[in-house]
Amino acid sequence: MSHRFDPAKSQKLRSDERQQALPMTKLLPLMHIQETDLIADIGAGNGYFTIPMAEQARHVYAVDIEDRMLTELKTYAEQARASNITLILSGLEKIALMEHQVNKIVVAFVMHEIDDFDQAFAELRRVLKPGGTIFFYEWEAVATESGPPLEIRLPSESFARTVEEYGFTTTTHVLNDGNYMVEAVKM
Repeated sequence: MSHRFDPAKSQKLRSDERQQALPMTKLLPLMHIQETDLIADIGAGNGYFTIPMAEQARHVYAVDIEDRMLTELKTYAEQARASNITLILSGLEKIALMEHQVNKIVVAFVMHEIDDFDQAFAELRRVLKPGGTIFFYEWEAVATESGPPLEIRLPSESFARTVEEYGFTTTTHVLNDGNYMVEAVKM
């Protein structure tokens, strides 16, 4: 059974409910985005994170495995007049970016869908510059009204330990009752 998000439900990604639970006014400051930053948004979807980050960063590479999501993102980016976004049709297991191309990566609500962590982390490390940071946003392993099934969610403590095993130092940020962010700096 696929754990992947259904693109037919893409409007959920920009819903009022999501904006209240995960307001970008709270999330962006946690990422310390600089105007020189090159950011990869892995699993960008229709741009919930991409477009606000593009307003602050030098460039955002919006990577998604679903062409339909990138088509929606393109429309939203045009509406926002965000010209510093490159759309990349690619999966996480083989990211279509060069080695050490970005200094920040956002992986929002994707890791619980990944079967091969070894391959995913190898790719994330490959495209991230030394000393760069990955921001993993995930669902806490608690029952909530929305989100993926409880059995595929990643508990924050064990996920942070897993990230450390792949050569990162981590800080976990609790965002609300059902979501967290692990800030991971590449050693």
